[in-house]
Amino acid sequence: MENIKTIKLIDYGESFGARVVGIKIFKEVIDIFKNDPSVIIVFDFENISIISTGFAKELFGSLFKYLGANFTKRVKFKIQENKEIISSAILRGINSIK
Repeated sequence: MENIKTIKLIDYGESFGARVVGIKIFKEVIDIFKNDPSVIIVFDFENISIISTGFAKELFGSLFKYLGANFTKRVKFKIQENKEIISSAILRGINSIK
């Protein structure tokens, strides 16, 4: 049975343009990984319409750097609204770190 923890981004506010919010969530997620090395994190984007590349870089780019090849095994996304816009911001954030 998979060990899954869902992070609902709406719990952190409605605007995700600031890098500082990405840093805050990143630090919380790293603590979760350190406390439970087998956990899979699901980022739930319900009711989130847009995120900035800066936010995505600080959160998802930093997670990609931290997890390396395990990123796609340990991080999942639940995106319902504006999937193309949010997905492209996530990819830009990750690619800015590589």
